[in-house]
Amino acid sequence: MNRFVLLVFIVFAYAASYAQIDSTFISYYYPNNQTNPFWSYFTDGVYIKAANLFETYDNELVLQSTGDFHSPPPELVFQQSPMIVFDRQGDNLRTIFGPANGEGNLLQGQYKRIVQDGLGEYLALNVSTLQINRLDTNLHFSEVVQLEYEPGVNITVRDILSASDGFIIIGSVNGITQGNTICAKFRRNLTIEWFHLANSNNSHNHIVSSTSDGGYIFSWWLSPSQYFFRVNSEGDSLWTENSQTSFVTTIMESNNKYYGLYYSDYDITSGRLFIYSFGEDFSLPNPTEPILTIVTCRLLSGDEVFSLLRTADNNIVLAVSTPYGEIFKYDSDFNLIWSADYLANDRIGAGQTPVIELSNGDLLYCARIMGQSSFTERFALVRIDTNGHVTGVEDNNQDAPAVNHISVYPNPFSHDLKISLQSEIEPNSEIAIYNIKGQLLDSVIVKTETIIWKPHNLASGIYVITYKKTNKSIASVKVLYNK
Repeated sequence: MNRFVLLVFIVFAYAASYAQIDSTFISYYYPNNQTNPFWSYFTDGVYIKAANLFETYDNELVLQSTGDFHSPPPELVFQQSPMIVFDRQGDNLRTIFGPANGEGNLLQGQYKRIVQDGLGEYLALNVSTLQINRLDTNLHFSEVVQLEYEPGVNITVRDILSASDGFIIIGSVNGITQGNTICAKFRRNLTIEWFHLANSNNSHNHIVSSTSDGGYIFSWWLSPSQYFFRVNSEGDSLWTENSQTSFVTTIMESNNKYYGLYYSDYDITSGRLFIYSFGEDFSLPNPTEPILTIVTCRLLSGDEVFSLLRTADNNIVLAVSTPYGEIFKYDSDFNLIWSADYLANDRIGAGQTPVIELSNGDLLYCARIMGQSSFTERFALVRIDTNGHVTGVEDNNQDAPAVNHISVYPNPFSHDLKISLQSEIEPNSEIAIYNIKGQLLDSVIVKTETIIWKPHNLASGIYVITYKKTNKSIASVKVLYNK
């Protein structure tokens, strides 16, 4: 048996879940064997962490957790990332343990970030194996996705962000000695659209974040400096700066002002979070003093989490565990607007996205509530409005699911494929058909809302149907062709 694989014949079975809304409108979830039998196999003495929040294609909410799974004899221990799915009223729907293959084997996996792939499935960055895992539409592990810089040259991914027509990554390129850090954009079909290479002598702490104008800023370490690299939305290089300030592990831009965060232990119970300003357009690459120092709970090893979110109105939200609050909202000059403290003895989620902004501007965040023994007692979902006031997790007025611009029937198909469009037909619209390698195989000019496509001389396999307007991809869907 593989050291990191455990045969679990009931991997997708689960017991009735238990969640409640208390008088402060906070939704709690109890990770124990009463909610799912698998919870009882997490290692004694290792608490289970809340990690990331994200939304599904059909408007459900997912709280992804992390922890060490301790199997029955032969007592293997490996990392897992169970996912707890909620509806918009805060009621728990199901729990998915994963990654797990189709044979019921739990696989090693701890997810740093999970993003939509734009094709109805998800991409999860597995920091246990430094690979991207694809999750299917039901969030079950589907496959390992291997990204390549060029044929035969693999990329180790350190972070991933979603983009409108693909995804952005930063990582390292295996098998080359020069320019081993890569900053790149991949299309949905996993082909590179643009990339930049840079030298680095540290394989960890690679950072990527979006900028308010649709571009990206990347960072890596090349002793004795930290480098910052800025590109526009098309991937064109704008500038590169280096800094010898204390190493920052989070970078954020708002209104063209750049900030970096650095954490340090202070004593056995507390830490300090230092916020540095790099000025407008990164005009101050070597700040000598932080503009703000925040007293935090001591962030234990593997739990050094402080997440920044730029809101739709270009304010900054900081999620960090402190003795006096867990969510802080600042303007783009890092002046405090409000802070929120609705949980006792909490630890903010340990992933990259423990807080998300909902369509109406409200914030939803996750945390773990720790018992007296420092083990997880329960998870919490908290929703606060734009003024920092707690409100019910229930979301009866949420947006309808995003319009599915394209649908196909039947899928799988063996003869003709009916392609239906749910948007207004415009000039220069077409349906493009690609193979799984991203090679264009056929295209059809769109004249009506329904198109019948007949594959000619194609082998059985997976194909991607893409709806395009003026050469811009609007929506895509995978289909399976069986001759």
